[in-house]
Amino acid sequence: MLFDLVVVACMAFAAAGVTLAGFRLAGRKAPKAVLLLAAGLGMFGYTQWERYTWASRTAARLPPGLAVVSGIPYDGVLEFWARAIPRTDALVVVDANATLRNPEFPSLLMTRTLLLERHADALEMRQLVDCAQRRRAPVVSASGALPGPEGWIDGGEPAALYAAVCPAN
Repeated sequence: MLFDLVVVACMAFAAAGVTLAGFRLAGRKAPKAVLLLAAGLGMFGYTQWERYTWASRTAARLPPGLAVVSGIPYDGVLEFWARAIPRTDALVVVDANATLRNPEFPSLLMTRTLLLERHADALEMRQLVDCAQRRRAPVVSASGALPGPEGWIDGGEPAALYAAVCPAN
């Protein structure tokens, strides 16, 4: 977070410096209001670029075996323009390397999913994935007991989860 503040401050100085250099090359004196406006636009522009490209940059840096299952859009009132131009604020990632298989139940797998959010710690959740019936359930019992019928989430969504952990038929 501190690094982001330093970068934003540097962008303000860079934008104001470019504007000042442009006025000097034109042989005019730069008004202070124009320099302040350029600094503000530089900070705003960098901040929006950083927020709108966070998901793609994070997905590109994931190690092998981790796959993005879904993106969670930003839903806040402070950035009202994000409703018109949506941006991803969190990613759900599956760790295919941590998928456990039981030989007694070949279509039932246990995998690890991660919730990655900007400026937050990653949250981990274990899930049971039934590849045959395209359903999943969170692991809530340390005993390893299978959930009841009401504990399963049917529908095969998100499809990327099943594509990442289920063996190809």
